[in-house]
Amino acid sequence: RPIAPILALATVARLATLGLRPMLEDEWTNVETIPLLDVIFHGYEILTNPPGLAAVEHFFYALSLNPWWYRLPVAMSGVLLVYATWRLVRSLSGDRAALLAATLCAVHPGLIVWSQTVRGYVPAAAFVLLALDAGQRAAKGGRDRDAVAFAGWAVLASWTHYTAVFALIGLSPWLLWRARGQRESIRRLLLAGTAAALAFVPLLPWVLADVGYKQGSGWMPDFLANAVAFMTGVPLGLGWGVLLVIVIGRPWLSAGGRALLA
Repeated sequence: RPIAPILALATVARLATLGLRPMLEDEWTNVETIPLLDVIFHGYEILTNPPGLAAVEHFFYALSLNPWWYRLPVAMSGVLLVYATWRLVRSLSGDRAALLAATLCAVHPGLIVWSQTVRGYVPAAAFVLLALDAGQRAAKGGRDRDAVAFAGWAVLASWTHYTAVFALIGLSPWLLWRARGQRESIRRLLLAGTAAALAFVPLLPWVLADVGYKQGSGWMPDFLANAVAFMTGVPLGLGWGVLLVIVIGRPWLSAGGRALLA
């Protein structure tokens, strides 16, 4: 399939230099010294990160201390993110747009770097896109299993990184808009969303306990500049030029842009 070479490129780009950088301090966790249940509900780590990734790394750490091996789950989730991008864009805008989007994700410098770091951002992003793909299928008259898949991917996303919750909440109105006029589809989405929200409830005490500290401490001064550089893959403020070109192109008037609001 056309996506196969792109996935191969993404895999090589992420694995080729996976073990070259020394492990950062915040990549090491306490998962190697405490029981698995304590990994899920224990101490400082769960205040700032849900336990999903730490639970996976608990088993990988037990097999090897090599940074290449320890980073492997996140690296492969980076490949999954490329696939999820292709799948979602193909559903919305067709094959050509999907292949272009997947290729850009495969070679994006920021996505490659974060796919080589033991943090939950990349796997959470992959799960969010897979949730959106399943959700938009359910919204457009899909089957019950699409709604179940939406709930399942949403749960994985929220248990991997707390920021995924904001993405899912922010994009939920779009899914309901796509389901407008279809009672059964709206019912499916609401039930799936409720199930995903209930699955997040056990983490709420830790999230609320951390409000006012890291999670509620506000934006870093250079957050916006870093975000633009990451999204565009262009450093030193040049990413604003990329965004300007996109705005001038008015993609929301294209066939793909109209498909998002259909």
